[in-house]
Amino acid sequence: MFSLTTEAMQSSDPAARAGHVFLSALSSTQESLELRIKEAERDLADAAMSENVKGHIMATIGKANLLITQKFVQFKELCLKNIEQSSGDLFQTHGSDLAGFWEVVMIQVDEVQASFGELATLKANNWQEPETTDSVRMPAPRCSQKGRSRSVPASPMSSERAELAAKARTEARKKFMEARRQMLQESPAASSEEDVIFYAPPEKSD
Repeated sequence: MFSLTTEAMQSSDPAARAGHVFLSALSSTQESLELRIKEAERDLADAAMSENVKGHIMATIGKANLLITQKFVQFKELCLKNIEQSSGDLFQTHGSDLAGFWEVVMIQVDEVQASFGELATLKANNWQEPETTDSVRMPAPRCSQKGRSRSVPASPMSSERAELAAKARTEARKKFMEARRQMLQESPAASSEEDVIFYAPPEKSD
């Protein structure tokens, strides 16, 4: 969870507008993704991995690059518009608009970070994929009583992916709050109003 003051959300002062905070968060998030992309590109040179694993790596790199070159660029343009616009502009970009767009972007960032986390797990296992048990014949499950459902436990990979996504989201929030704190120190007037709180989107269960 992070907060922006009401004044920053609606400020007429370009130096105190929310666009500055979101640009800082965007920059740190992009830097994190670019580091993981470079690491994955280096891993592709490892001849020990299978073609299937290489395909997984290239797909993850592609998703990350697509996010950076499309969604990040769109969001940066909105932030700059929020900072540079004048009160006479017909179509205003408010801090609440940026907050809504950022929530959507972070959902996609979490998914990509989780994919990189899966690659890290494969790398730790010498690029060996988990063995499947499709060839092992399992006994047929007993019929359950009518109206009673049986819960299916999450797979280890699904649980790990959810944990990695939550960790990435928490890290992004910390960076965002730190950037906001620094901006408030430089522009004390921006902290005089009541805070507006935004909640990160709930974690999706796999």
